[in-house]
Amino acid sequence: MSHHLREIDPEQALKVALTELDGGSAQQLHANDVHKLNFQRGFKFSSSQSREQIVVHAAERLKLLYENQKHLEGPIWLVAAGLSHERDWDTSLGFLRALMKVSQDADFYKEIAMAMLHLSDIELADHKGKNTIGQAILVLVTEFGLMVAENAGKSGSDPQGAARVVEYITTSLLARSNVNNNAIRVSLLHYLSKCPLNTNTSSQLNRVISRFGQSLLDDLLNAFFEQKKRGNAAFFFLAEHLSTFFTAAPALAEMSHSVLRHYMLKHPDEFPSFMASYSDWVSREHLVLSMTAQHIALLIRAAADVSQKQLAENLCAVLQKHLKLFGEVSKELLDEELLQIESILRGNKMNKNIIIEDLVASLQTLRSDGKKQARVVPLTKFKKIKENIKPAKVGTKPSPLESMLALAS
Repeated sequence: MSHHLREIDPEQALKVALTELDGGSAQQLHANDVHKLNFQRGFKFSSSQSREQIVVHAAERLKLLYENQKHLEGPIWLVAAGLSHERDWDTSLGFLRALMKVSQDADFYKEIAMAMLHLSDIELADHKGKNTIGQAILVLVTEFGLMVAENAGKSGSDPQGAARVVEYITTSLLARSNVNNNAIRVSLLHYLSKCPLNTNTSSQLNRVISRFGQSLLDDLLNAFFEQKKRGNAAFFFLAEHLSTFFTAAPALAEMSHSVLRHYMLKHPDEFPSFMASYSDWVSREHLVLSMTAQHIALLIRAAADVSQKQLAENLCAVLQKHLKLFGEVSKELLDEELLQIESILRGNKMNKNIIIEDLVASLQTLRSDGKKQARVVPLTKFKKIKENIKPAKVGTKPSPLESMLALAS
């Protein structure tokens, strides 16, 4: 937002924010802009402790409105306006924890989720500006669902009630999966892959990736390689979720690979560094490490097929490093993985590719028994293949709110 907010002292700021939450405008959907700007001003110039007071008060107001069977959208909208304006993730979490603390009633949680989803629909349907309030509300509802799920087994909680809330948020987000909006797509992929109470994750992820996975992956890679402002958020989202594309149904994994291959050939100098950074951040789960290694091998094969020798060798250096990491996690399965990689690199072609043969020979040094192929690789070439590839420069990992506001812009 570009509104200029006149500075006020912290004590007065707290009073302004609380007054707006208590006012009649906070019970109305889409409070007047004057009320929104007043709340944002109060929120902006409050101390971190005062912001915590503000969101706790908002949670208490929401509980009171719920008990009196009144609409909940107003206070949520005001809080989201403040959070999105300041990109304040710590206070966002404080708001969600306050909601969990003021009540353990699953029906209250569901009403909160319903109000949040309703608000996000309205905000995201308004194509003016960047819809940051709607984007912030989507982050809130997905993180609220995850928080409800994580607390389901704790003392005093209602596991069945929590499951109903999670199911409601899941089905509601899935119902929006056809909407052409990155905020919804990013939220849905994040929520489905993280929710511990979700029992149908694989089929749901396959469903959404088949619907929008190609366009989302293309947008994220484009952001990383070509859009400086969005690049850092795109990298960390990919670091967390690219494995979801790799481990999807075979046809979807192949689709994802084709998008990666396109950016590899478009950015041959930068792509190996991207894959090196991804390998550093990727989950240490065996399946994820294995599928990552196999996709890197497929990319090496693709580079060799178009005689991009240096690109293939640079990716092989990334693969070597990644396989060493794989060996640390699953040493007993390393030889089996190497055989799989060799099969991918050589493919089904009768004529041997000299680039591939040199790379295969270099990978044999990773075998647990220390044996190498009989073929001798020239020392100069072997050094080039083993040369370290510097990971891409990335900044600090953004919060979910910062990530959303960057990726959905």
